[in-house]
Amino acid sequence: MVRQSSNRKRFRIRYLLNRVRHTVRQAHLDRERRLDNLSGAFSVPARYQKLPIKRARFLIVDDVLTTGSTVSECAAMLRQNFDTEEIAAITVLRG
Repeated sequence: MVRQSSNRKRFRIRYLLNRVRHTVRQAHLDRERRLDNLSGAFSVPARYQKLPIKRARFLIVDDVLTTGSTVSECAAMLRQNFDTEEIAAITVLRG
């Protein structure tokens, strides 16, 4: 879905975040535990950390949105590592 849109809209797909720490499944955790569970779970690969990206717009794609903790953690990582103008998220399902 995202690849097809990128061809039509002329934007590049880059996988800018890696999961660097194993986390337990979010489905049965309460909000507080979800936030703790994902803290520090993602990082930006070294090859992207030095990119001169200015005023970037990012789209985070996630499978399920329940509390938004995954999207929040990913957005925080992007803000920490890039000159971010806008971050949007799209999900397939709402939990």
